[in-house]
Amino acid sequence: MNNKGEVPDPFAKCEAELPASITSIHPQKKNSNRFSLFHEEHFMLGVSSHTLLKFKLEKGVKLTRSLFSKIVSEEQFLAVKDYLYRLLGRRDHSRNELKTKALRKGYPGEQTELVLEELELKGLIDDLSFAQKYIADKISLQQWGPMKIKVHLHKKGIPDSVIQQALSEQTRGLQLHQICVDLAFKHKLRFLREKDETKRKHKIMKYLQRKGFQYDTINRALPEIFNRLNV
Repeated sequence: MNNKGEVPDPFAKCEAELPASITSIHPQKKNSNRFSLFHEEHFMLGVSSHTLLKFKLEKGVKLTRSLFSKIVSEEQFLAVKDYLYRLLGRRDHSRNELKTKALRKGYPGEQTELVLEELELKGLIDDLSFAQKYIADKISLQQWGPMKIKVHLHKKGIPDSVIQQALSEQTRGLQLHQICVDLAFKHKLRFLREKDETKRKHKIMKYLQRKGFQYDTINRALPEIFNRLNV
């Protein structure tokens, strides 16, 4: 990997020496699933066992520029696939998050798109499911309101239509104003330090707005908030 964090091109030097025949193939010491291809005494490139079998690479096969191009494309596809699977193994990601991370790493856009399509077909990435889980977590664990959730899902590249559908489903039946009441009561000491009632109301409203709640929801919650604060 270079200083910019990009994936280096391990194929450039080999391509300049083509066409050339494979004179020997050896398994790599550090990874038995990969093989080194040689022309006479010169290392040409390393490939996976998958690529070796797919293109029937063996001693005597001539690496033309056309065949080399197909091998490179396959190896890049496998590299992107391995990287994105590792990311998904750590946590769920939106489609756009995975694409952005792969491109920042220097992986080719074409192969990245192909891998993303495969992951979607396998159900391993699903923006609606991702948004639903994200919303449920943010509401239950951090008590975020819909507006803040929406902003953060936008940053993750979730489409508007998906966000709206997920928010509608996940907030259906929820008493959002009651979450506002509970939040204000949880931080009652902060608000009670303000003796001026107008300023106290303003602070409560600003706090709840930062948490992502809309004005109508906050306004509905205010009477009960002041009642619970005994003011």
